[in-house]
Amino acid sequence: MAEETTVLQTKGLTKRFGSLVAVNNVDFSLRKGEIHALLGENGAGKSTLCNVVYGYYKPDGGEVIVKGKVARITSPKEGMRAGIGMVHQELMLIPNMNVLQNLSLTTDLRVSRPVLELSGIKSKLLTMEETYGLEVDPETQVEDLSVGERQRVEILKCLFIGADILLFDEPTSFLTDIETEKLFVSLKRMTAEGRSIVFVTHHIDEVMQIADRITVMKLGKVIATKMRNEVTQDQLAMLIVGREVVYNVKKLPSEIGKTILKLDDVSADNDLGTPAVRDASFELRMGEILGVAGVAGNGQRELDEIVTGMRKPKSGKVFLDGKDISKETPDRVRAEGVAHICEEHKTGFIYDFSLKDNLVLAPFLAGKFKSGMFLDQGKLKERTRQLLKEYNVMAASEEVPLRTLSGGNKQKFLLARELFWGPRVIVANNPTKGLDVGSAEYIRNQLMKQKSEGKAILMISADLDEILDMSDRIAVMNQGRIAKIVDAKGADLRELATLMTTSSAKK
Repeated sequence: MAEETTVLQTKGLTKRFGSLVAVNNVDFSLRKGEIHALLGENGAGKSTLCNVVYGYYKPDGGEVIVKGKVARITSPKEGMRAGIGMVHQELMLIPNMNVLQNLSLTTDLRVSRPVLELSGIKSKLLTMEETYGLEVDPETQVEDLSVGERQRVEILKCLFIGADILLFDEPTSFLTDIETEKLFVSLKRMTAEGRSIVFVTHHIDEVMQIADRITVMKLGKVIATKMRNEVTQDQLAMLIVGREVVYNVKKLPSEIGKTILKLDDVSADNDLGTPAVRDASFELRMGEILGVAGVAGNGQRELDEIVTGMRKPKSGKVFLDGKDISKETPDRVRAEGVAHICEEHKTGFIYDFSLKDNLVLAPFLAGKFKSGMFLDQGKLKERTRQLLKEYNVMAASEEVPLRTLSGGNKQKFLLARELFWGPRVIVANNPTKGLDVGSAEYIRNQLMKQKSEGKAILMISADLDEILDMSDRIAVMNQGRIAKIVDAKGADLRELATLMTTSSAKK
């Protein structure tokens, strides 16, 4: 393409957080009508680059050039005025307002206050929905929408302000396969009209499906920019992690020991008071990984919460090494030896706390650093520093707020916190969800190492390949019930899919 088709450039763009250089002298360009993927490990600088361009962060060096002119974008509002819209990974909507009300807050940037007049917005919304395939009920409260529907509202907000440069930060992290396919159709319609898209991801398969060009970032720097037809998936993986990636984890030998965790006809409701787990029974033994597979929303989250003490069963019992823990608090369950790698980081962390303070959020863990009535801060700092190094967590120091870490580094730190004290049972809920290939490989190998050392692991995952690769046995959930427990050896995707989706599936 000719140079005049470039609509966005960065030249020497740099952003620091303390001693950490998140974006390091980056040159990047976006052409009119293209989807340009930013690919790299968690913490590579992809999201930070977009946040600087959008005005969310102030750069420490370099230039942003929009449509041939140097732009001084000092806030998201300035970014929007320049025609730049951004769809964040953590969606920024007001949950107790409906779709129309959320859209009304961003329809006119020429005034200094929100526009609350809804006249005409609905008809414009319906036209955009039809044009781009972004269907959503305009009268529905945002808190009642699915994640995919909320994302559509965010995209519509960008279109309402007239954005022709759209930045998507990990847009598929929490979408189903069907929702992802629908999103890709919408993106193609937008670029066909001349809009330009930056697509931030760490999913190589998505890049090969949707991108026109691909820029790979590593440690804050651009290491390659390629046309999609110039590279293979394996070559991209090598660029990202600097070595060959092992997609299938090697199962390490372990000695299967006694039953450590037992569920006996456990039932529980979800947050809405309707049945979520129904008469679930299984045993987990030392030295094995019991995978839990199922279509999202079939009771997996509630099962996780029951085992870790976050949700009390309505009936049935949970036993740990023969002891009834059904009514114990989460901290007492932890003290009995159960670690929890939770699915949502916001559940397990306080983002504005430092890393060292997040290490000891649980009273049981804080007790390991007590000196009299107080925490031994020197001991806590030193142990946190050791864990950051041991688990390869990229952070400036143990004092930085957890929110400054990338998603992959948050997950590594969560793993470090849950393993350093030597639990007997590890409950891992979608432990590699949203991670790049290198981080996912690291997490899986760490869990496999724990199994080989005799720990018992209950692993819930929506990734069936991960379930098959990691598990010794697989419990399939369907409508809140354990439809069947199968040996992972010889099990295949078709069998699991049938058990997950057939309403007549029996235990």
